[in-house]
Amino acid sequence: MSSAGRLISRGICTRCTCTGQRRAFASAPLNKLHHSKLTFSQLTRTGTAPHALARPWRQYTSAASVDQTTAGFKATIGLELHVQLLAAQKLFSAASAKWNEPPNTNVNVADAGFPGALPQLNPECVQLAARAILALNGQIQQRSAFDRKHYFYADQPLGYQITQQHHPIGRGGYVDLGSLDGLEYVKRIGIHQLQLEQDTAKSIHGVYPGHVLVDLNRAGVALIEIVSKPDVDTADEAVMYVRKMQNLLRHIGVSNCNMEEGSLRCDVNVSVYRDGEDRLSGTRCELKNLNSLKVIRGAVNAEISRQIAVVQRGDNVEQETRGYDAQSDTTFVTRTKEAAPDYRYMPEPD
Repeated sequence: MSSAGRLISRGICTRCTCTGQRRAFASAPLNKLHHSKLTFSQLTRTGTAPHALARPWRQYTSAASVDQTTAGFKATIGLELHVQLLAAQKLFSAASAKWNEPPNTNVNVADAGFPGALPQLNPECVQLAARAILALNGQIQQRSAFDRKHYFYADQPLGYQITQQHHPIGRGGYVDLGSLDGLEYVKRIGIHQLQLEQDTAKSIHGVYPGHVLVDLNRAGVALIEIVSKPDVDTADEAVMYVRKMQNLLRHIGVSNCNMEEGSLRCDVNVSVYRDGEDRLSGTRCELKNLNSLKVIRGAVNAEISRQIAVVQRGDNVEQETRGYDAQSDTTFVTRTKEAAPDYRYMPEPD
C-alpha cells in the first residue's frame, strides 16, 4: 500500500490540515469538499476514510421504474435497516458479541432464556445508538423504554424479542441524497425512529436431514433498527439510501455494516398507488432479509411490477410478507403479514 493509502486508511487526509478529524458525513457539505481529487481506490480501500461518501456513485436507470410511471402508477417505499452494533458484549448480558466463533460458545443463561435470568443493559450499546441518531440529524429521547415483542421460532429462545416499539431511543432525522450519490435531483428521506433491540439466534439447515440446528452465539447481540419514513419512490433511491447509511455508520464507528455477513440486513415495505391518489393509499407488502444492494433493487422492482399487475387485473393486493427469488426475478409469499396486536407488545418488566 502506498504512503497515501496508509494515511487514508487511518482517516488522515494527505491534502490538507484536517488530520484525525472524525466528522459525521451528515455534517459535511459534500459538494464542496476539497478532497475529491483523491482516487477512488484510496477513498474506498477501508470504508472508513473521512470522505468516502464524496465519490460519485453510478447513475441508475431502472426499466421497472420507467414502466410504473408510464402505466400511471407510482410506488411508496419505506425501509427498515437492522444494524449490528460494534459493541464488545451483548445488549443484555456479559457474553461476547463475537457471533462467528464456534457454535454456542458465546452464550450465557440470559441469552438462552433460562428461567430467572435477568437482563442487564449494556451502556456501550446505548452510547452507539445515541451516536447514530445524532449523526442522522435526529433527537435523542429524554425517555426511552423496552418492550417485549412476542413471536415463536426455534431461533428465539426467550419466546419474545426485547425491542423499543413505543419509546425508542431516537426519533426524527433525515438522509439527503443528491448528485454525489448518483441522483439527478435532491431527495430527503426522513427517519421515523431508531430503536435498540436484540438479535435472534442463527438457524442452520441442511446438516442433518429433517433437523434444524441452532447456534445461540448471535442471540442477544445488540442491534439498532432504523425505520425510515415512506419517502422513497423508486428502487434506485432505496439502494442509494442503504449505501449512504452503510458509509455513514461505518465512518462513525457504529457498525461495520457488512451485508454479506449479516451485520446489515434490510426489510423493505412496498405499495403502489395510481397517479393523483394519496401515496399511502396502497396496501403494503414487506420484503424480508434482503442481503445485498443488487437484491434490494431487484426485489423492489419485481414487487412494484407484481402489485401493478394485480391492481390492473382488478384484484386487491393482500398485506403479506414476501421473499425474493433472484433467479426468476420474482417475489413469493412467505407468510401473512402480522399486525401489531399479533405480536402482543407489552412493557419489558425486567
